[in-house]
Amino acid sequence: MKRKVLPPSPEAGDEVRRPTLEAPLDTIREAAVDPDQAARIFDVVVTSVVAPHHRSVFWGDRLLTLDKAAAFRRRPGLCRRLWSSGQRHRGNAIFPAGADQLAVGGARRAGRLALLVPGDFVECGTFRGDMSWVVTELVDIGASGRKFYLYDTFAGFSTQYSSEADFPSAPEFFHRADETFRAQDIYASVCERFRAKCYVKVSRVSCQTYWVPSRLPRSRSCTST
Repeated sequence: MKRKVLPPSPEAGDEVRRPTLEAPLDTIREAAVDPDQAARIFDVVVTSVVAPHHRSVFWGDRLLTLDKAAAFRRRPGLCRRLWSSGQRHRGNAIFPAGADQLAVGGARRAGRLALLVPGDFVECGTFRGDMSWVVTELVDIGASGRKFYLYDTFAGFSTQYSSEADFPSAPEFFHRADETFRAQDIYASVCERFRAKCYVKVSRVSCQTYWVPSRLPRSRSCTST
């Protein structure tokens, strides 16, 4: 009968050797060469590394939640119909499946609550009109007899109020975002998008009259008199 040979016991004071993370982490850092690649890596880490250790995980619309109820995810098809026309834009670095559900659910609830009080709907800073489109699809604003006013300069950031200093950890983002927000086709595409919704009014306003910080003092004085 052969005796089973056991591995030698570690000497007192010896530590059990465990795999080191430095090498794979260095590989990840080297692979994250641009925002798209970094987003792809983050997706994999969240879904394959983090998620197995939590009861629930939601990652989308620039928000990560762990072990939350996330009841909005129990509304199947809430986003599918809205984005099926291909009118969505890639506003975030990543858009995994279901990432829009939080924003869509919030817009739906906010729109329905707004119907309980008098007044029209207003959006300041429309960009391509994605969220305002969501509200018009989920809330029957037209039937309520109200208007939906969409305001934007469609001219990017105002240098009077915004600069690289607003993004100290990534100053290059200021220029990248400004270029995106001032794209020449945005105004025309928003007008076309809402052309069939007669209660929606899209307005291109000047920087001098539109910027909210410059309007607040005047609004306060009007309210007080």
